[in-house]
Amino acid sequence: MPSTSNVPRLTSFAVALSLVAVTGLVRADRDDFEDDQCRDFAGPFTSEAVPTPPCTSPIGLCTHGVLGPDFPGTYDATFLSMVPAGDPNDPSKFLYTGVSTITPGKGATLGKLGVMTSLDTGVIHLTGNGTPNPFVTTAAINAGTRKFEHVTGVFVATGALDFATGQAVGTYTAHLCRADDDHGRHD
Repeated sequence: MPSTSNVPRLTSFAVALSLVAVTGLVRADRDDFEDDQCRDFAGPFTSEAVPTPPCTSPIGLCTHGVLGPDFPGTYDATFLSMVPAGDPNDPSKFLYTGVSTITPGKGATLGKLGVMTSLDTGVIHLTGNGTPNPFVTTAAINAGTRKFEHVTGVFVATGALDFATGQAVGTYTAHLCRADDDHGRHD
């Protein structure tokens, strides 16, 4: 099992993965989200650790990730806490919290449609045996700008974090909804 000093680093990776999952919910290069009040999305994500600085996490864990191809974009996750779950049947189980910023788009369109932020929670199993550490992150959208101002929803990212490389890979599912009075036409 990694030392306690690695716990924050693991948490950042898990949160980052959650953010990536959130970013993948809305196709950033087209307006098809306007056609339906709610949309379901799924796809792959990758992320890597961000050094301190510029990471501002109180536990020193931040990640930067990429979503695609259905929802091109990036995400930046900042871990706020990570603690043992206290499960006597699974001492490798840790719980974490964090926040993420999801920036839809790619190339010249990156961020032009707005951004979303989320409050993240998750669980990671610190295997300690040199194999990737499995995690599940839930990112609840709590705010957005421009096209995403009235979007709510939840993203769930499932993946594995390799502490030796600082990289994580996995898949996400998401369900996003736009408020009835919003048609996504923000300038």
